[in-house]
Amino acid sequence: MSVQLIFKMILATFLSLFTAFGGLFGGTAQKEPCMIAHRGYSGVYHENTELAFQKAAEHGSGGAETDVRITKDGEFVCSHNSSVVLKDGTELEIADHTLAELTAQPLKRKNIGEVYLCTFKRYLEIMKENDMVCLSS
Repeated sequence: MSVQLIFKMILATFLSLFTAFGGLFGGTAQKEPCMIAHRGYSGVYHENTELAFQKAAEHGSGGAETDVRITKDGEFVCSHNSSVVLKDGTELEIADHTLAELTAQPLKRKNIGEVYLCTFKRYLEIMKENDMVCLSS
């Protein structure tokens, strides 16, 4: 693993922690107990996608947990598994493919609608926009 990837991993963890406490992006830390959405609103929407995170916010979750993986080109994406299955059934290992390759077509859907692999950057933006706590592993 390159020094650059290790640095990016440390930076992502740091950003996630600061976002959770509201310090870096100017949000407020949660002061009351709140519900944390596991991989977004994953009971209804495809887990770890932008749609699942947005729906978790709409349904009043105080935060969302996600899993972070690194693509071949060093981008951070939200995925519990080390691979993704695309709409056509192709299974791709995240670490062996670029973000462009992984988002060339929608994910094999769990429900109605097309969803794509969510970047960790977009996850952080959604958390910030909705003043939600971030949890990642």
